[in-house]
Amino acid sequence: MPGLAGQAATHGTVGDQTVRGMAARLAFSRLAHTLDIASAEGAAMACDADAQDALSHRVIADDGVVLGIDGEIFSVADPEGATSELLVPGSPGHPAADLMKLYRRFGIEFAARARGHFALAVWDGPAETLFLASDRFGMRPLYYRQHGASIAFASEVKALLTLAPAPHPVDEQGICDYILFGIPLCNRSFFADIQCVPPASILTFRNGRPPAMRRYWELEFHGGPGALRSVDAAARALKTTLQDVMEEAAPQGQTLELPISGGLDTRCIATLAVARGSALRTYSIGSAYSEDLRVGPLVAQQLGLPNHAWTLTPRDFIEWTEEAVYLTDGMYNPIDSPILFIARRLPGDARVVLDGASSFDGRFRFLDPLLFRLLPSLYPDAQMALKALVAPLVQPGGETSPRVLHPGYEPFAREHALAALRALAESVPAANQANPFDRVDFIDLRNRLPRCNIMGSVLLRSRCEVRHPFFDPRVVDLVTRFRPFLRAKEKLVLGRLIHMAAPQLAALVYERTGIPADSHIARHLLAYGKTALLRGTGRFLPATGAKPRVAIDFGAWVQHDPSLQRFIRAILLDAPADRPPRFRRDAVDTLLKHLFTGHTAHLPLVGRMISLELWHRYFLEHQPPPPS
Repeated sequence: MPGLAGQAATHGTVGDQTVRGMAARLAFSRLAHTLDIASAEGAAMACDADAQDALSHRVIADDGVVLGIDGEIFSVADPEGATSELLVPGSPGHPAADLMKLYRRFGIEFAARARGHFALAVWDGPAETLFLASDRFGMRPLYYRQHGASIAFASEVKALLTLAPAPHPVDEQGICDYILFGIPLCNRSFFADIQCVPPASILTFRNGRPPAMRRYWELEFHGGPGALRSVDAAARALKTTLQDVMEEAAPQGQTLELPISGGLDTRCIATLAVARGSALRTYSIGSAYSEDLRVGPLVAQQLGLPNHAWTLTPRDFIEWTEEAVYLTDGMYNPIDSPILFIARRLPGDARVVLDGASSFDGRFRFLDPLLFRLLPSLYPDAQMALKALVAPLVQPGGETSPRVLHPGYEPFAREHALAALRALAESVPAANQANPFDRVDFIDLRNRLPRCNIMGSVLLRSRCEVRHPFFDPRVVDLVTRFRPFLRAKEKLVLGRLIHMAAPQLAALVYERTGIPADSHIARHLLAYGKTALLRGTGRFLPATGAKPRVAIDFGAWVQHDPSLQRFIRAILLDAPADRPPRFRRDAVDTLLKHLFTGHTAHLPLVGRMISLELWHRYFLEHQPPPPS
C-alpha cells in the first residue's frame, strides 16, 4: 500500500504527532485508511494500514530499532549467493517483522541483495544511525530533508513541507531540469533542501553530519561476445525469466489488476499470468478510434479475462490534471497521466496492480543502427544524452526550441543545460562506452526511466500496491546480455515471445505499427519507418492528415475541443504577474495558437508549463489541493 513517512534525530526525541502530521499529507491519507505508527527513542515512522490486508503493516519497532518499508521485498540473496525466500506476496505475515529479522542478521546490507520494489528506512537507536535504501531502479520514491541533527523522510515531497516554515526555498536547477528535459535530474526535487534517494543507493545519517550516499549496484551491458544475438534466442530466454518473475508478481489465489493496452508489454504479462492460473481483472483506455480500445479488450477476450474499457475525452484530461500534478509533487507531465483515470476506478477490493512499463523500452529510431555504422559522427555525447531524455526542449549546443524562455532566464537555462548534458555524458562508465546504444540505455535507465516510472506508479499507488515485472533484477540482468539492436527494438523480442506463448495473441496487431505482433523483422522496420516519417512530416506539416497511431490523441483534443483550449489558456495566461519570469507571456500565447492549430510537437512543453503553474499554486501559495 502507498506511503511512508518518518523522522529521526541523533539528539532529542521525535513525537508521534510530528510524523502523524507528515503522513496526513501523503496521498493515501486522502482515502479511507488508518495509520500504523512505530517509534523508539530518536525516531518515529508511519505508514498506511488496512485491517483487511496483513501485508499493509509495514512499520515496526523492536528494542530501539524502528523499520519501515514502502513497497515489497520478495526475496533476499544470502552472502554466499543462494536465495532465501522470505516474503511470498499474498501470504499471511508481517513484512516489517520479517525485514527486522534480516536487519538483525545482516545489517542494512541486506537491502543491496533484496529483490523487489521498495523504499526502506531503518533507525538503529543504539547506534544513533538512520539508513534509507532504495531498490535498483528507485521504483518507490523516498525524499529526505536534513535540518541540523534531525532528518525527515517521506514518499512524497508534500509531507516534508509540514516541517519547514514557508516560504520554502526553491531549487531553480530542479525546475530548469524539468522544463528542459522533462524530469529533475540527479536527486533533485523542486525544493533546494529536499532531495530524492537515488536508485540502488543506501543513505547513512549519523551524528547530525551531512548524509553519506553509497551506490550498491551499477548497470553494465554485455552485448559483445557471448551476447544473445538472435530474436528467437532472446525471446526464449526472456520467456523463461518472466515465468519465474510472475510466480512472485502474480501469485495464484490473489486477484490482480492489469491495465492492458494494444501494446506488447502488458500482452506478455497477461499471457504468462494466465498460463500459471493467476486471476486478473483488466482495464483499457484510449481516445476515440484508438487501437488500444480495440486490441486491449480483444486480448482480454482471447485470454478469457474480464475487461473494462473506457473512451477518454478532453473532459477527462481536465478532471485528472490537477490531481495528477498534486499527487506527483508537480514533477510529472499531466499529459502522461491518464493512468490516474484507471486508478480512480479500481474496485474497492483491489490490492495489487501489475505495471506493464518495460525496463528496456528502446530510445532509437529504426534507422539508428544503420546510421551509427555509416556516420558515427552523428552521435556526439550531448546528442546521446538528449536522446535518452523526455522530449527535450534544448539542442546539443544549449539552444532552446521553441524560444519561449524569458530573456532573463534563458542564459541561466542555457548554461545549466550544457552543464547537465556534460554531467550526463560523463556519468557513463567506461564499461558502457562501447557504442551509442549502451551509452543511451545507461543514461536512460539511470535518469529518465526511474524518475518517469516512479511518478506513474505514484498515481496508481494512491489507491493500490504496484508490481513491476519488467524491472525485476532477473529481467534487467538478462536484457543487459542482448545485443544492442535487440535492446533498441525490443518489441521484436516481445512479439516473438508472445508467439511462443500464445500464437493467437501474436496474430493481433501491435497498436503502434498496425501489423501483427509476430510479423517478420523487415515488416516491423518498414512500419517503424512509416511512423517516424509521419511524426517528422506532422511536425512541419500538421495538416497532412495522416497521423501516427497513439493511445490518446492529445493533439486532436487540443486542436478541436474549445473547452480544453480554454482550460489550458486559463492556467497559463491568467496566472498572476508575480510568478518568477521563466517564460515570455507573449511567446506562450503564440505557442498555444500554434498548438491549437495542429503543431503537436509543443505538447510536452505545454504540459510541463501546466504542471509548474499548478505546482506553484499548491506548494508555494498553499491553495487547497484538488478533491480526490
